Amino acid sequence: MAVSVSSCAGASDPEAGVDTASFADELHALARSLVPPSSRVIAEVEGECVELAPSPSCVHIYFTGSRGEEDPADVLRQAARAHGWHETLAQHRAGGTWLQFERRGYDAWAVIWIDSIANPCRSGASARKCADELQVILSGS
Repeated sequence: MAVSVSSCAGASDPEAGVDTASFADELHALARSLVPPSSRVIAEVEGECVELAPSPSCVHIYFTGSRGEEDPADVLRQAARAHGWHETLAQHRAGGTWLQFERRGYDAWAVIWIDSIANPCRSGASARKCADELQVILSGS
């Protein structure tokens, strides 16, 4: 698993009363909770997606899994439900399935690509362009 860490990770912000190391750990754990158990994580990247929020305020995960008989979007939905996420949107588009979720204080989206896009990653490639992906972001609510 590749991890990209921002320069602020592991620091504390005493003025804001935020321990950014524990906040980052929680954000990563929430993002990983959406990854189906049978999947392989290709990359996990922190970002600063919300102005004036502790850093990181989002985590983006690229992952891939084998396609069996079960719909991969349904497998992701099962992982989400098991960890307290609530689905708010599902759209089937030409390139794949777009899903959105929420959980107290966080929003998430996921894209499960169609086979023609995702097959190189399922065959062992470790490229972000063919990986399914998700992002968890601090929502402020």
